[in-house]
Parts: sequence; C-alpha cells; structure tokens
Amino acid sequence: MHQASRLPFWERVFLIAGNSAIFWLWHHLLIVALGLLTLLGLVIYLVVSGIRQKNVAKAVWPVVIFCSCLGLVYFAMSCAIMD
Repeated sequence: MHQASRLPFWERVFLIAGNSAIFWLWHHLLIVALGLLTLLGLVIYLVVSGIRQKNVAKAVWPVVIFCSCLGLVYFAMSCAIMD
C-alpha cells in the first residue's frame, strides 16, 4: 500500500472516497441529479410550449409536478442519509 502523502492529489481523493460510504452516496446523488436535470428540461419544454399556446394550465402543471418530485427526492434522500 502506498503512503497517502506520496500519491497524486486525484488518487488521494479516490483513496479517501473509496474507504468510506461517501463514494456510494456520490453515485446515488449523481443518478438523482441526472434524473432531475432531465425532468427539469422536460418541464422547461412543456412550460414554453404551454406559453406559446397561451394555455395557462399547460404551463403550470409541469412546474407543480416537478416541485412535488423535488420534494419527494429531498424526503427520500434525507431519510436515506439519516439511516
């Protein structure tokens, strides 16, 4: 095993992350972040198309769904971190 002080910086980061549960948390956070970004892109598309059609309901419901999904993800992540 190499001494941590002699390793390059990026290898030290992975050595520290690999020895802890934070590495697995990063993996799940990355998946959640990519999913939320995809959902946000869909929401923006639906809102813009609703505004172009001058239909308020079509412009509002995607935002409501996105905010509720964001709340569910926050709740799930806070429960997972507390366990």
